[in-house]
Amino acid sequence: MKRRPIYVVLILFIVLGSWLLLNHRENNSASEKQVQEVLPTSIVDTNTTMANVTVNNRETPVQYLDPAYKVTVKHDILYASKKNETDAEEPLKLDLYQPIGDDTNQRPVFIFIHGGGYTGGDKSDAADFSEGLAKRGYAVLTIDYRLKKDPFFNFTRTLNDANEDINDVIKWINQHAETYGLNKERIVIGGDSAGGHLAMNFVNLSLAKDPSLVKSVFSIIDIYGGELTRSADSKLPPVLIIHGTIDKMVPYQHSVDLAAQLKEKGIYHNLLTMEGVGHDYKNEKYIDEIMETTAHFLWNVMNSSDLASLPENSGITVASGSAFDIKLPEAYRSASKEPLNIDLPEGWLLNGEEEGSLRIQVPESLVRGNDSLFVSRGADPTVASSFTMNINVIDPLAVYYETFYEESAKEIKTYMDVTNQSTSNFSGSVEADYETGRSTRGTYALTVENLEPGKSVRLEIPELARGQRSL
Repeated sequence: MKRRPIYVVLILFIVLGSWLLLNHRENNSASEKQVQEVLPTSIVDTNTTMANVTVNNRETPVQYLDPAYKVTVKHDILYASKKNETDAEEPLKLDLYQPIGDDTNQRPVFIFIHGGGYTGGDKSDAADFSEGLAKRGYAVLTIDYRLKKDPFFNFTRTLNDANEDINDVIKWINQHAETYGLNKERIVIGGDSAGGHLAMNFVNLSLAKDPSLVKSVFSIIDIYGGELTRSADSKLPPVLIIHGTIDKMVPYQHSVDLAAQLKEKGIYHNLLTMEGVGHDYKNEKYIDEIMETTAHFLWNVMNSSDLASLPENSGITVASGSAFDIKLPEAYRSASKEPLNIDLPEGWLLNGEEEGSLRIQVPESLVRGNDSLFVSRGADPTVASSFTMNINVIDPLAVYYETFYEESAKEIKTYMDVTNQSTSNFSGSVEADYETGRSTRGTYALTVENLEPGKSVRLEIPELARGQRSL
């Protein structure tokens, strides 16, 4: 009889243990089920992917964004014949760039107007840029227009004649749309220098005089075109402005002021700044980024009926190995909390989601160049509920070399300025390989501590560093 309490306690322990074991299994099962319900179907990193964001890797080319076609060019198509400043009849011609193998019957049209200060230049100046857009599916017209020996003697006439010529190009598009597979309802007007000036002012003046002339123009690409001849019309289409900070022909401030005018009127626009570049959009440093940013900007404004749902910029620059934030438009952070989808290049990570933004991590080993990402909303998103951005990936460190003669040592030496282009402090070793004054291979290495983002450090190589130099 004295052992009975021991048996009772033992039975209680067994029952309690069984209940705890079953309860633990049920909790685990419920937790696993909950994880399966909230995690996206396509995951890049299970530790960083957000519950309401699905991450995918896009593989198929996108029409009007990726260069998927070869190009054919029809040269010297006569679009009009007008009297010039000498009262002689002047034939006005255009070149037509078209994608090969594109089965689209109505391609959006890009009219490119060359620069040259209204005194020179011709339609062949933009051949590379035009071919780049045609590879993506656009029909591109590069046009000649009436030039002047002294355009500023009567600048009003200069502009009126050029504007009349652009209007004739639009008439030609309307008349030959079916023949060449042109979408006469989707036209972009753009150009560089005088061409950019013409593009902006033709649309702006037409909106005041006869809006029907430009009703089909859905965007303007202004490459250092300068100032407007009248205040910006509130009905201007979206504008991409491109300008270099050290332009000595057309001050960069003109484009900054133009962007401010557009912002004041509520006109969607982007400003692509070429740091340390003059009057040259074809420069090696920026030409690829200009091409890609233009394609992404046009894709966004062409496919969206709600410009308020577009990003602040269609292109940004990021250092390899850095993280950056995408500020979501208001439509993407609405109270409805629609699920988001983001298409990232392979190896990129979604590192976080805060109110109104997504944080993306770029791999350190990424090849430098331009990549695309897409953001869309809804369980079954469409093109109209999407936007894209061009991410220009650069080296985390930039280097500039300068040779100098040190009088005291009677030696030629080299300054090496290293700039941190990333968003984090840099600590580590840098090594420069170069050719010496004796035509041998030289190497210089030094440790750098806590170089802040955007800051530079000057290092002194104790000899001539020339030839192919690498950091």
